Amino acid sequence: MFLDPAEQFDFDLLTAWAQVVPAADKAAHPMGKYSCSARFLASWIQLTEQQRGKTLRAVVDLVADRKGPLRKREPHLLRLNEGAHAGVTLRGDDVCWRLYVEQGTAAALRLHYWKLAAGGVELHEVGPARRRQTIDLTFTELQGSYRTIRR
Repeated sequence: MFLDPAEQFDFDLLTAWAQVVPAADKAAHPMGKYSCSARFLASWIQLTEQQRGKTLRAVVDLVADRKGPLRKREPHLLRLNEGAHAGVTLRGDDVCWRLYVEQGTAAALRLHYWKLAAGGVELHEVGPARRRQTIDLTFTELQGSYRTIRR
């Protein structure tokens, strides 16, 4: 519907929210503040339609702060390495998190996102789980440059 992938994602996410969140719960679970990095949008367009649907539901759970469904996705801090005492992945005061989009399948999808110190989340990347997964940041991402989708 849109030529711009960011506009298309915004539309798809709002549509998913409207379909997934029951009418009686919409006031309690409005769409929160989020943004998408260029890396997220690049990873998003690589997904199949089925994977996109699953990812949209996961992002709705995250952005609308749907604690029940979100708990099942097991959001957790992304550690710097697999060590028991490894530090968390930081970008300034922002903290990187990961949650399950899929579970129990080979190369199950994971969503990486930043909880922003200023509030809201930045979607960083979605893709298959890897044994050791870290976040590679470009200089631009370290500077905090990303495209804002919704405020």
